[in-house]
Amino acid sequence: MKASFLVLLGTLGCAGPAHQIRHTHAHTTAIVHTRAAQFLNKLTPEQQTQAVAAYESPYRNRGFCYVLAHCKNDPAGIRISALTATQKHDLHMFLARLLSDAGYYKAMSIMHREMLLQEMEDAHRAAPQTITLTGSPAMPTWAPPKTRDHEAYYVAFFGDPRTDQHWAVRFEGHHLTVNVTWDHDHTQVSVSPVFFGASPVAIPEAPKAGYPLWRATEGQQLLRRELFLAQEILQSFTDAQRSQSLWPTMPGAELQGGTTMPLKAAMLHAEVPGVPSSEMSEIGKHLLKALTQSMADHVDTHIAPIQKMGHVNWRVWWRGDINTDDGEFYFRAVGDDRYLLEILLAGNFSVNSEHAANHVHIAFRDLTHDWDADVLGEHLHVHH
Repeated sequence: MKASFLVLLGTLGCAGPAHQIRHTHAHTTAIVHTRAAQFLNKLTPEQQTQAVAAYESPYRNRGFCYVLAHCKNDPAGIRISALTATQKHDLHMFLARLLSDAGYYKAMSIMHREMLLQEMEDAHRAAPQTITLTGSPAMPTWAPPKTRDHEAYYVAFFGDPRTDQHWAVRFEGHHLTVNVTWDHDHTQVSVSPVFFGASPVAIPEAPKAGYPLWRATEGQQLLRRELFLAQEILQSFTDAQRSQSLWPTMPGAELQGGTTMPLKAAMLHAEVPGVPSSEMSEIGKHLLKALTQSMADHVDTHIAPIQKMGHVNWRVWWRGDINTDDGEFYFRAVGDDRYLLEILLAGNFSVNSEHAANHVHIAFRDLTHDWDADVLGEHLHVHH
């Protein structure tokens, strides 16, 4: 297994701190195992069959289930709505220990957006002339599903954490996928791929009557910090840097980093040179470190304590509107020819509002450790 930014505890320099980190990592991993076992032990035998598959299962590293249509086709794992209240409690105890506070908050907020979307789309159906829809260039007459379900999310274990040393967990549904994989001796953990999405990003004004969740959450934002940071990085560029990093075309809703399985090394590059982090201003470097670190820190840092994205050599591209809060724009960063971060703010598949672009997709990949697979190493071994 190759070293990665995710965790390689044996390479820590100072013996004292390294020992302390190893101890903390082992302690936290043991707690995560315990929480996973508590959840699985509450399931019926039939439910356990749904929730636990072999580590080699093709479902472990298949395409993301983040576009709603994908989520309805043969999902992996057990559906949250199929659990009892006690089982849900134990699942969330596991997730709250596995994820960081920020990661857990993002995941829960994304799930709750489904309830909001139900209200907004019900409002459209009740008053289609005043509350209208936006499709996309590919689907201009898009119609939303009749029902949304904030519990249409799935948890799947590959390998059994109660008995196996090498196991993985996948938690996903619409606009969400989180993948965590342990190696055989638990010294290295992969926390890639990850995908977060939100629609709407900014909750628009609600009708004056009815729709209590919509009215109670007017104005609230989700994943806005990542959007702010991406725009501010681009605003720190000189005119020449913006020119050399302009991405050729605006991508579609399904980002390259979210749909290509496995992601190939050639897909990290572009026809234009981009801007290397070494040539950015100090404020640009600081903002880029904050943005990339935010995507690495969705899992408890005691599980993956060496996610130091500030030491990675990045290259950045962009396209679109980087000066307003609701203009369409695309941000792309590649680090050390292995990490890919993509952010797309688009005006598609939504109930119309005062915000032109109000639908965000964010994907983060590590070619050397997607689902703990060394895709880049395999490519170099076979082709070079």
